[in-house]
Amino acid sequence: MKILQYDFRKSACRTMRCRPSGLTLVELLVVVSIMSILLAVSVPAIRPMLETQKTRNAADTVSTFLSQARLRAMETGLPCGVRFERYTGLQFQEGTGVVVYMYNGACLQMRQVAVPRPYGGCTEVSRLSVNNTGVITLDSMESVFWGENDNCIVRSGDQIQFDYQGPRYGLAISGTSVSINWQQFDPASPGKNLTQVPFKVYRQPRPTLAAPVRFPQGVVIDLNASGSTDEFAALNENDLKHVTIMFLPNGEVDYVDSSIGGKNTDNNPIFLCVGLWDRMKVWIKDSTNDYNLSTDYLPEETPPRLNYEDLNNFWVTVFPKTGAITVQPVAAPNAGGTPPTPLEALEASRAHAKDIQAIGGR
Repeated sequence: MKILQYDFRKSACRTMRCRPSGLTLVELLVVVSIMSILLAVSVPAIRPMLETQKTRNAADTVSTFLSQARLRAMETGLPCGVRFERYTGLQFQEGTGVVVYMYNGACLQMRQVAVPRPYGGCTEVSRLSVNNTGVITLDSMESVFWGENDNCIVRSGDQIQFDYQGPRYGLAISGTSVSINWQQFDPASPGKNLTQVPFKVYRQPRPTLAAPVRFPQGVVIDLNASGSTDEFAALNENDLKHVTIMFLPNGEVDYVDSSIGGKNTDNNPIFLCVGLWDRMKVWIKDSTNDYNLSTDYLPEETPPRLNYEDLNNFWVTVFPKTGAITVQPVAAPNAGGTPPTPLEALEASRAHAKDIQAIGGR
């Protein structure tokens, strides 16, 4: 009698091959639900770290860009610097035709600028004349290079020296009219009549061929919080004068040019606050129809924090006498006691940036 044998291994293999592979819909839904819960819990904790990394990277970029300008000045023997450009977007026009720039205290882009070599005319024998009222007469060939257009070699605000000696007078150019003020340095000084004299024009900083640097979305240099002896905040709601830091060929800071202080040449540290767009003051009309910097657009917090109070932000500090550039985190305000005024809080934050050990940059 033949005994039938059943091979359980073959049966199991056939069963496993027949079973469908993959996950069921219920299993997928469970996995997706768990991932969603984990993501919702982790995002609030990760966001501050991401913001800190963004502002830190931007601060390092500012430090590097300033160092490159300083190095170029030392290599070329001509002053070089960085221009921090005010934001001109989000503007609107008043009924009187005045344009209001709500965020002109924000810098989203910086550009390298350098002083060109002095200009002595389009030919070796170029000459000009000036009368006792300060009106300058140019010949037809020379006048092509003078004007208000950015492509002109000589522009309004440049300085001119006659016969290669004496003071440098500021040039005022309007259309085809070119003039100086003989009383610029001495109100009692009489005008002079100069005929066909050689000259030299000392030009203002111009953008170099280096590509401008734009900050990541949401990151700005807060010019309202930045400054030195004079603040970099805009004078008013339609002020668009950029902030410029220039270095000398010896590596020192030549001057800082801003709306409030003009060209400042003292040796006080220069503070640049790298922060967030959301923590900017903006120009808003008050109850008396005057424009003032307001905190109305800040995130809803108690109390609202400005960029120089946010611990995720950084100070880039430039020391004029040595040309050293450091990056420091914004310091926490002192706990307890009477809350400081905004000015006291700003000064304390800058003082901390000046005194603590640098954490990067040069």
